[in-house]
Amino acid sequence: MLTAHGRDRGRGLATGISLAILGTLTAIPLLFMFWTSIRDTASHLPFDPEVGYTLDNYAQILASSQTIPLILTTVAFSAGSLIIGLVLASILAWLVERTDTHLRSFAYMALLAQIAMPGVIFSIAWILLLAPNNGLVNAVIRGITGADGPGPLNIYTIPGMFFVQGLIIVPTTFLLISPAFRLTDPTLEEAASVAGASRRQVLASIGLPLLIPALANAAIYEFTTVVQAFDVPAVVGLQAGVPLLSTKVFQASNPAVGLPDYGVVSANAVVLLVASAVPLLWYARIVRTTAKFAVIRGRGYRPRRISLGRWRWLSGGFIATYVGIAFVLPAFIMFWMSVQPFYSNPSAESLSRITFKAFGSITSPQVLSAASNTAIIAVGTAFATTILGTLIGWVIVRGKGRLIGAVDVLSFAPHIIPGVVVAVSTLLLFLVLGGWLDMRIHGSLFAIIFALTTVTLGFAIRAMRSATLSIHGELEEAALVSGMSWASTMRRVVLPLLTPAVGNVWIWAIIQGITNLTIVLLLYAGPNAVLSVEIYNRWNTGSISEAAAIGVVLLVITIVLTVTARRVVMARGIN
Repeated sequence: MLTAHGRDRGRGLATGISLAILGTLTAIPLLFMFWTSIRDTASHLPFDPEVGYTLDNYAQILASSQTIPLILTTVAFSAGSLIIGLVLASILAWLVERTDTHLRSFAYMALLAQIAMPGVIFSIAWILLLAPNNGLVNAVIRGITGADGPGPLNIYTIPGMFFVQGLIIVPTTFLLISPAFRLTDPTLEEAASVAGASRRQVLASIGLPLLIPALANAAIYEFTTVVQAFDVPAVVGLQAGVPLLSTKVFQASNPAVGLPDYGVVSANAVVLLVASAVPLLWYARIVRTTAKFAVIRGRGYRPRRISLGRWRWLSGGFIATYVGIAFVLPAFIMFWMSVQPFYSNPSAESLSRITFKAFGSITSPQVLSAASNTAIIAVGTAFATTILGTLIGWVIVRGKGRLIGAVDVLSFAPHIIPGVVVAVSTLLLFLVLGGWLDMRIHGSLFAIIFALTTVTLGFAIRAMRSATLSIHGELEEAALVSGMSWASTMRRVVLPLLTPAVGNVWIWAIIQGITNLTIVLLLYAGPNAVLSVEIYNRWNTGSISEAAAIGVVLLVITIVLTVTARRVVMARGIN
């Protein structure tokens, strides 16, 4: 009785804390978004007393002849990118987490390093590689085949945008699904094989069904990610004449003159929120019975890698090819830009112009201050996101009561709300609080950490939920029956099994704190600039070499972080 009481009290406390956190982080931007969407903000800020209420913002969206084509193009862009990203991430997750393939650790580190490449730089790098006239890859192909004219590849197309955005989401998708692959008990597949099932039957009847929650989780998360993505649509799409919803929202948020029409911006965000509810309901139906997806049980669980035998070299070749295309080529172009006074394709002539002058700008007081701010924001965001994501992810899976469904839906809200809306609502919130407290806090590092935690928490919860689904509740029940307190059970039983997922979330969150541009660009003030802002400002002012040099330094820092974190995860995780 005491054990059950302690268990229920622990779950109740965790549920209460989760609701309070989600209420604080999501209620503010959500309420502000809905409230602003019905305000007439064509020439005023939404909280101005003379601003009235109206539904014209929604009428403007629904009546526009551009709305349906924009939605269809955005859905097509998101679906195409998702297919590429999910397929590649699933293959890599299976190879890295379930097999003895060559280059496993190398693949993990390269995937995490790829996240560190700012989306703007990644998109520009692929323009320099696949531009039809002077792209490096096209120049090499024409040199080999002797073909004339532009092409044969053209990044300024929908398939070109699929390709670049698909590569961008692979690392995050990998982090979302790799714990599920890692925690799958191979004895289930072995039992089916002994019973006479073929490899294809084992995969279809056991392997894939156990991975459905993680795959559906990642698919929904990444679909909404691509819907809101800005880097590829802005850098490639606008130049290709392919506008999307994200570029429309951002352009409305950043008009050339005058105040942004926050009512229209928020109304578009509400439309995205409603549209995202459908796949959320589908996902909730899939994982309604969580126990059937649990693969870590107290008896007989012994994770073991699959031996590929002679196929190890082929799988290692696949990993090397992916890393070469998705990371080495863009990183090489970034480095090449950093050592050229102006961009040109590699040649004997351009080799004579190599200079490292751009790296001297990194030691300037402005960049060093930005680096210090970046470190504070990244570490603060990583701590907050990992701790809160682990707690809330566990509560959603293990909690009881009617409120759990609401917590689950609410936990996805931070990801559905466009980052620009979170940034604007956070800015206005801290402007109001600063006025009450007679303090300037709206441009502080704390305000930036608050907003970044809000937008990154959705990923952390998704990742930790998938990992928790793979751990059967009987382990916790056994610990409680043996006399452990709820807190000790979490610390000594649950958290060690969640170490791989916790490590993934920590690395991802700290990298997001380093590379995020949209949030910081709208919130920073005065001396609180960060490295991503320095890259953006230098790129816009034509200092391409300096922007690329800072990007190269970010890659080096991330690789060091990745190697260190990977060693910790492998040392403490399940091997």
